[in-house]
Amino acid sequence: MIIPVYNDSERLLLCLEALEAQTYPRNRFEVIVVDNGSDVPVADALSRHAGCAILVTEPRPGGFVARNAGIERASGEILAFTDADCLPAACWLEELVHALAGRRIMVAGRIEAFPLIAERPTASERFDILWGFPQHRFVAKGYGASANLAMPRRVFDEVGPFSTHLLSDGDQEWCQRATALGVPIVYSAAAVVRHPARRTLHQHVTKTRRIAGGVYQRFVAESGLRRARGEMLFHSRPPLRRLIHAATASGLGPVWERAQLAAILIALRLTWIGEWVRLELGSAPERR
Repeated sequence: MIIPVYNDSERLLLCLEALEAQTYPRNRFEVIVVDNGSDVPVADALSRHAGCAILVTEPRPGGFVARNAGIERASGEILAFTDADCLPAACWLEELVHALAGRRIMVAGRIEAFPLIAERPTASERFDILWGFPQHRFVAKGYGASANLAMPRRVFDEVGPFSTHLLSDGDQEWCQRATALGVPIVYSAAAVVRHPARRTLHQHVTKTRRIAGGVYQRFVAESGLRRARGEMLFHSRPPLRRLIHAATASGLGPVWERAQLAAILIALRLTWIGEWVRLELGSAPERR
């Protein structure tokens, strides 16, 4: 199991505690933590939990570079990925292994967002719970988010490593290479990891900028600037379907709470357009 981490030791320790509680036998899996250049080395935090994980350091920026470094150290027949801020359910690994069943496939599990205070979620948290991690929709498009993804080691070796030039969107790019080789991806609703919902609009803006940079980078590298601009334009279209959902769906609260969701949708679409302009002017993609 590979976990990249960048400046998030506190939540990493919670993730490791969840992995210690797995129903899958502890002597049958290894946990590899990849410190991706954290300002305070992750080794300082892991020293208080000796033996719970193998630590690898990868100073080159990017979660997918870090995952490659972890894979080089891994010795198991199955590669499973999650993120430092995720909390895997107790049966997570067992369900992933069951879904794989020795087949030449990829498995993407469910990602559930949860608020810091269950009784009082912020507008940003409600947005994330609704739309933040639609893994089943990703799978329908042929890829899975690396916060909850697994495949046999032999499949990874066949497809090759994650792209080292992408700071975001590398999981989609890798999965698309795999499906091009005839490796199907399946969704497992039973293999669950919980992810803290983003509490503030600023956190959503940061994520949107990072994803926009990843999309732009990937399509420039794969197909050239014209295709990249086409993709950025496609993702810049008004979010009409979600706006209608926010206005009409049941269970979303009173009008003012629905208006908050709509405002976040519009703000993030404008963020995407602004990041596209910034990239066109020659700025580097965001790492955060």
